[in-house]
Amino acid sequence: MSSPNVSFGPYTTGLEVASALKADIEGKTILITGVAQGSLGAHATLAIASSSPHMLILSARSAARADLVAAELRQNFPSIVTKILPINLASLAAVHVAAKEIESWKVGIDVLINSAAVMACPYSVTEDGIESQFGIGHLAHFLLTNLLLKAGVMNDGGRIVNVASSGHRFGGVRFDDISFDGGKTYNKFHAYGQAKTANMLFSLALASSKSLQEKGILSFSLQPGGVPETGLGRHLIKDRDIPTAIKEIQAAVNAIDDINGVPMEKRKVTMKTPVQAVSTYLFAGFSPSIADENGAYLDDCRVKEPVMPWGGDLEGARKLWEVSERMVGEEFAII
Repeated sequence: MSSPNVSFGPYTTGLEVASALKADIEGKTILITGVAQGSLGAHATLAIASSSPHMLILSARSAARADLVAAELRQNFPSIVTKILPINLASLAAVHVAAKEIESWKVGIDVLINSAAVMACPYSVTEDGIESQFGIGHLAHFLLTNLLLKAGVMNDGGRIVNVASSGHRFGGVRFDDISFDGGKTYNKFHAYGQAKTANMLFSLALASSKSLQEKGILSFSLQPGGVPETGLGRHLIKDRDIPTAIKEIQAAVNAIDDINGVPMEKRKVTMKTPVQAVSTYLFAGFSPSIADENGAYLDDCRVKEPVMPWGGDLEGARKLWEVSERMVGEEFAII
């Protein structure tokens, strides 16, 4: 087992964490969603690959989006089994198909990293009529994760990592109006906050499951940091330069923090490169030092308190579970 004494911080890279946790990564099978070239999912995949996992399953909206990452893996890490799993997360039917595909492979997954998301996009809905940030970022992952658990695909002692954000500060889950009255009351930042809060509550709910506890399956959510160099913020950047887009985000953060009375020590969002941002992905997925922190929210490779209390509300987590079950049309006897 790797040493628990290694010190990580805000500017630690994914490769540094992978090196320190090599014994915890070696031989594992990992599924990551949102693995398109340049994405945080892709950077996390490449960092994990450096420490000799057995298999990496790359999920993206289409096979073509993951092909370049897969090609890089096959060239630099030929001993790793690499599979591509196309999933259109804007379609619950497509999630069912993908889960069946994984089940047919007869593999056991050790770590599931739900990384795919959209951020602050114009109002749109999924194929199932659900607001897109919530539908893609939370609900599709809720369904995928539960289908894999139901099928027994997740190995005992495994981990489920939900990539959230300090952007949960923009708002909790709007249980009475998740889709913003058909877009009439839509606010792109509030919708992002709702989706990221849902990621955190999903991990809390999974962590509260007695059946998963008995199997040693843990779940964590995390904040990668501010990362302008990926496609996630493309709807904010558009034709503008990155510094201008960052100013808009920072202004929105300051405004909502003023309204919510967030103390100054919780307001800072550390700007990171993609290789630094994925360090907490690996820490959440593999570090033995957090084995007793099931359900925790992580930032800078450390356990942190959520910026806003709704990100750590266990009752809210249970309510979200019930709402999510109704939205996907299936009950999962886990919590």
